[in-house]
Amino acid sequence: MFDMSIFKAGDSDLDGNITIVDATVIQKYLAKAQEINDYQRYNMLVKDCEKSISIANATVVQKYLAKIIDTLEYES
Repeated sequence: MFDMSIFKAGDSDLDGNITIVDATVIQKYLAKAQEINDYQRYNMLVKDCEKSISIANATVVQKYLAKIIDTLEYES
């Protein structure tokens, strides 16, 4: 059973905050330099991205941090 409180779009390091570290975790995962769990995988799936993890997910987190976009929540 998932702990729903840990789900937060963009929070790929699961610390409760969205920082540049979250984009870095995505990049490390894509480079096969870091493993992730199911919570991290779910949080990496941010708006405007496909349902698989790619460099686009890290870019969206970076745009959010630069205040280019207002939200990371996936739009249904």
